[in-house]
Amino acid sequence: MKHIRVILVLLPIAIIASIVVSGFQTARNRSQQRQTLITLSAWGEVFDTGARKHPPAVDGWGHPLRITRGAHGGYTIQAAGRDGRFEQTIYPVATTSFDSDIVYADGSYIRFPLGM
Repeated sequence: MKHIRVILVLLPIAIIASIVVSGFQTARNRSQQRQTLITLSAWGEVFDTGARKHPPAVDGWGHPLRITRGAHGGYTIQAAGRDGRFEQTIYPVATTSFDSDIVYADGSYIRFPLGM
C-alpha cells in the first residue's frame, strides 16, 4: 500500500518535470535559431557594406556556416540548423523544423524559421 502511495505522488511530479524539460529544450532551440538569424544578417551586412569586422562564422548551435560568393558579387550564407547537416536542395520557404537550414542570400532570407 505504501508503494502505491509513493507511485501516486511521484507520477505527477515526473509528468510535470517532463513537460518543463520539453518546454526548456524548445525555448533553447528557438534562442539558437534567433542567434543564427542575427549572425547571418551580420554577415550579410559585411558583404553589403564591406565592413571589416567579421561576426563569428558559426550558427547558434556552434556549427560552421557555409559562405559562398558569386562571380558577380552575390553571396549566400547557409546555416545547417540543429542537426549540423547541410541540405542539398534549398527551397525558398519558411520552415518549422529546427533541423532545417536557414539561408540568407543577397540581402534577404530565402529559407527561415516560421514565426521569426
